Amino acid sequence: MSKSIRMRQSLMEEEEEEMEKKMTMIGLWCIQTSPIDRPTMSRVLEMLEGSIHSLQMPPRPLLVAPNMATQQSTSESLSYI
Repeated sequence: MSKSIRMRQSLMEEEEEEMEKKMTMIGLWCIQTSPIDRPTMSRVLEMLEGSIHSLQMPPRPLLVAPNMATQQSTSESLSYI
């Protein structure tokens, strides 16, 4: 295999890896638990068209809604009384 073919192949692999990272990061934004943290479709399009370097990591999603956590801790503390 010639050097130029290997260089092109390497460049394509890097581009594919960058696209995979971008799609994963955008996907994480789209599955945020809180609707206010999810991007609009126009923002998703901007993210897809933009550079991966301009994307920020989304906040960590809460697995339990905050008010449910409060209710649970309240009921647990009452059970100890």
